[in-house]
Amino acid sequence: MAVQTTRRGRLGIFGQLWFQVLVGTLIGIAVGWLAPAGGAAMKPLGDAFIKLIRMMIAPIIFVTVVHGIAGVKDMRSVGRIALKALLYFEVITILALVIGLVAVDLWRPGAGMNIDASKIDTGAIKGYLATAHDQTVTAYLMNIIPTTILSALTESQVLQVLFVSVLFGVGLAAVGEHGAPVMRVIEASSRVLFRIIGYIMYFAPLGAFGAIAFTVGQFGAQSLLSLGDLILEFFVVCALFTAIVLGAVSWWCGVNLFRLLGYIRDEIVIVAATTSTETVLPRLIQKLKDLGCDESVVGFVIPSGYSFNLDGTCLYLTTVAVFLAQATNTHLTLWHQLGLIAVLLLTSKGAAGIAGAAFVVLAATLGTTGTIPVASIALILGIHRILAEGLTFVNLVGNCVATIVIARWEGKVDHATLARHIGTNAYRRQHPELEAPREDPIVTQFQPDPGWIPFAPSPSKPRFTPPPHAVDAHCHVFGPGSVFPYAPERKYTPCDAGKDQLFALRDFLGFERNVIVQATCHGADNRALVDALRASGGRARGIATVRDDVTGDALHELHDAGVRGVRFNFVRRLVDPKPDAYYRAIIDRIAPLGWHLVIYFEAADLEERWDFFTSLPTTVVVDHMGRPDVSQPVDGPQFQRFVRLLAEHPNIWTKVSCPERLSNLGPPAYIDVVPFARHLVELFPDRVLWGTDWPHPNMTHHMPDDGALVDIIPHIAPTAALQHKLLVDNPLRLYWADPPA
Repeated sequence: MAVQTTRRGRLGIFGQLWFQVLVGTLIGIAVGWLAPAGGAAMKPLGDAFIKLIRMMIAPIIFVTVVHGIAGVKDMRSVGRIALKALLYFEVITILALVIGLVAVDLWRPGAGMNIDASKIDTGAIKGYLATAHDQTVTAYLMNIIPTTILSALTESQVLQVLFVSVLFGVGLAAVGEHGAPVMRVIEASSRVLFRIIGYIMYFAPLGAFGAIAFTVGQFGAQSLLSLGDLILEFFVVCALFTAIVLGAVSWWCGVNLFRLLGYIRDEIVIVAATTSTETVLPRLIQKLKDLGCDESVVGFVIPSGYSFNLDGTCLYLTTVAVFLAQATNTHLTLWHQLGLIAVLLLTSKGAAGIAGAAFVVLAATLGTTGTIPVASIALILGIHRILAEGLTFVNLVGNCVATIVIARWEGKVDHATLARHIGTNAYRRQHPELEAPREDPIVTQFQPDPGWIPFAPSPSKPRFTPPPHAVDAHCHVFGPGSVFPYAPERKYTPCDAGKDQLFALRDFLGFERNVIVQATCHGADNRALVDALRASGGRARGIATVRDDVTGDALHELHDAGVRGVRFNFVRRLVDPKPDAYYRAIIDRIAPLGWHLVIYFEAADLEERWDFFTSLPTTVVVDHMGRPDVSQPVDGPQFQRFVRLLAEHPNIWTKVSCPERLSNLGPPAYIDVVPFARHLVELFPDRVLWGTDWPHPNMTHHMPDDGALVDIIPHIAPTAALQHKLLVDNPLRLYWADPPA
């Protein structure tokens, strides 16, 4: 369920979304400045992009909230999250209102303007005034309840969608296993919806161009000059609030604010160009989950924060309201200003789902207090979009910080992931356990191939917890080369990745055992493998590589160390091909030991090798699902040939591993590989294995996060029973004669 946040490839910075949006924004500013009429005419481009995103908001909130609540199955936890979130929202928005009020009182940007409110032309604001007249507390509360369940999803009222989603999630959790089919539909829908968002984001640079060109062309230089003092004051207040208040809250959570801003830079640029935080809501949900915040927290806090945690909007409302009083020479006593804050605590919550929301709330507030002339809001109509640059930025950052606060408060955050991405240095020093243990680097006589991508030394802590006795059934050890030299006939030279690092990773990810597969860079020299097996204390088994002239004594020595099979590699870029007789000689030699075979081949070679594979007289395990082309459908002829191989030959198993090698869409979820793996797990639950493939040799584009790979397991094995078969029952049955109780 991931949105690709950067576009990978050979374009470097030019292929990154934030840079493309920034370029579109700069071009839009230039067009609006040099040709105002042309810039104003670009408005449909920005509006179309915003409408595309808004089209997706309701269903994405629905599936995220429902999946989060139904997955928790603890309604008390849901209630705690809601209460803590609302409490935090109230405290922080009161603080924003007070800071905005104090700042505008000290700066006094409206002093000396001496505007006569009776002479202001209110024609341009009649629509806003009419909308504001309808905004009452009763109407606001009643509007949370939709006319129908479907109308909540079609009318895109955020609070209505949240209301329906919470009810549906609670109901789904209450029916237990009977709701499992619905849960699977929700999960599948999530993947589809986030894929669509990924497509829509390709148009973000064009939308940014249109939106900013319109703003500059319509309200540009003249507005900036006439009300420049107010604009400057408001932007300074927004910056100070973000740096001091949100920075302090972030620091308290162990988060470096500047790292957080860098993490959401794509979203910041998009919001700046469109002056709408709705355009990034779906991406924000995914990014905060990727930070380690639990889905149940993200699914509630982000949508509700769009109505209840509008820090930037609160700064805007007090700043502009007092500015208008200053500009019209309306005297405000302390009690007037306290009353203004009290009213804004209620009216600011109505800023969701209304066009020109902050402007409408401002009109409603002035009408409620009756002190400041409502007509005076016409003074700032021309710069409202410019001021919105500041308020939307603060709203965006404020909701990110709020989600992290509630996740930490509720204990629903992966500290390792949070610290790794945006943690403060002090936070990392206080929690050394957040990083996976690693052994000291070893200087070897071998140099890795140029461009070799080393394994990630500090993977994230997975949110999925493997069941007791879980086995990582496909991993390797490389060297160290100074102790266990790499084979002269090798096709690649890796970086060292020793047994201590492997076992530290095993413990960090929550597994109990390993199956270590001999790497082709060591050829038939199994010393590094045997060394790791003997050091494992019986918690590892091995798959060796042997030649056709291997002796019986050598095989028995391998067996005593923990080897339980041999691997035949048919991938031509990794090994030189050999005749079938070579492999059959090895099969005959290992038969008395009861070992099985592991075979590795490309999908395109299956038809050619079919007769040989189907004639093998022992258990056979196919690596990585036979490396299917995942751009083709699951029910396509290529993958169905592999399915038929397993269906017709009950001695053949497969590993549903290595999505990082097969995916065209990339990390972190590798969603194009998931349907293939899940199909095999559900069809052949007793003949599937899973492994990390650590340390991921020969990766050319990226190095996967092993914690993220573990988090894919529930998507390919969606039930506890399937997970237990995949990770415990099947590998123990194949590799350990006496499984633990």
